[in-house]
Amino acid sequence: MRHAEQLPPEDLARVLAEDADARGDRAAVEIGVAELAAGTAVRIRRRTRQPGENGPDGNHASVSVEYHLPVPGTTAYLLLAFSTPLEPIADAMAGLFDAIAGSLTWTE
Repeated sequence: MRHAEQLPPEDLARVLAEDADARGDRAAVEIGVAELAAGTAVRIRRRTRQPGENGPDGNHASVSVEYHLPVPGTTAYLLLAFSTPLEPIADAMAGLFDAIAGSLTWTE
């Protein structure tokens, strides 16, 4: 009996980028592959307009960062998702999210 094989992170990144292109929101999404201590992961940074009172047009943006990380020995992926509604400090918060994701390690 053949076991299912895990989708490589590079292939997942390509599929997610094609999906973003098809939806027309590729400009607001950055998709790439990142090397973390726990292995190769797909990293997605997304800027989403939100209704609110903070922007000149009554809107503001939230920023989210996701990591899709293959779980060793399985076909599963672990999803780490972070977001901030604080657009002025989004880059600093994304750096914090990157540091947290980069500290993940697997144990047996």
